Amino acid sequence: MAQNNIGTALRTLGMREDDPARLVAAVQAHEAALGGYTRIWPLQRAMTQENIAIAELALAQHAATADSKPHLTRALGHVTSALEVYDPVQTQFYYDKAVRLRDQVQAALAGG
Repeated sequence: MAQNNIGTALRTLGMREDDPARLVAAVQAHEAALGGYTRIWPLQRAMTQENIAIAELALAQHAATADSKPHLTRALGHVTSALEVYDPVQTQFYYDKAVRLRDQVQAALAGG
């Protein structure tokens, strides 16, 4: 949980300060948090996956166009993993938020 919170703080700072190094550190912190969330805690794991997707999207938006595709591809993979856990009825808020994020990433991958 602490690693996920650190990742969120780093992502917020990285986005606010337009600092890709902090965004990379955010992704690393979130990825470290995934190791702590076993399949016993699927919702926490899904939220962490979504946090990685947000940080990767921010990195893609910061990168040159040619360098953004790997970040967008990773973001799409992570948000897709989160959507496999979120239930549109039981976790509607998280599901809807992840769908919007997925749509944003897909639009960026399509060049729009």
